[in-house]
Amino acid sequence: MKNGIKILLVMLLATPQVFAKKIRKPTSVERPPQFVLLAFDGSKSNEFWKESMDFAETVPTHNDAKNNLIRFTYFVNPVYYLDKAQKQNYSTPMLDKPVSCIGWEDDKSRIPLRVQLTNAAFLKGHEIGSHANSHCDQSGTDKTNPMYGKPWDESAWDSEFSQFNSLFFNIFKNNKLPEPKQYAPTGLAFKPENIVGFRAPLLAVTDGLWPVLQKYKFRYDTSKHQLLIIGHNAKTGADGTFR
Repeated sequence: MKNGIKILLVMLLATPQVFAKKIRKPTSVERPPQFVLLAFDGSKSNEFWKESMDFAETVPTHNDAKNNLIRFTYFVNPVYYLDKAQKQNYSTPMLDKPVSCIGWEDDKSRIPLRVQLTNAAFLKGHEIGSHANSHCDQSGTDKTNPMYGKPWDESAWDSEFSQFNSLFFNIFKNNKLPEPKQYAPTGLAFKPENIVGFRAPLLAVTDGLWPVLQKYKFRYDTSKHQLLIIGHNAKTGADGTFR
């Protein structure tokens, strides 16, 4: 009996050490990375470009502040890089005339600074994405919108994406401004292929959008409640759009 008690006592004393080796401390639990996407639409306010970039330099994503500062996506509208007097460079799909539901640049002297700030954002590691051009209702369902009753098909979206590149990467030429000394002739520190993210104005989409996103080699869309990934599905071997 005494021997049995001794054995039981040894087992009880040993048990905490045995389990201690199996139980992981809370600090050692491995968690998947969490991604928080922060984006701004528009791009007109030069002051906000400065303010948001300055703010980003003060917010680290974790302890290694120097190399892991927060970064934004700026979804830009090229109509803000186009002087109102030069709006004929754009023809709104389905309307066949220059219509912008968010206006134009009224003072072209502000455009070069906006370009500089856009470049600064890109060079700091922020992303430049597309918010299309006119910012009207591409779904054609808003009765107060000039696009009412004219939902965009694939050809309309294709025209909008083509004109986005034409407007955005010919800013100085379109506005009859002197050719920039830096990053000539476009004045931009990046190329069309660097723009891989899209958000539809008013989040208004139609089925014609998805094949156009693929055509222009966009990698994702944020117009829906789910992030839409565009490209190759490793599981199925298919190319297309995936949520």
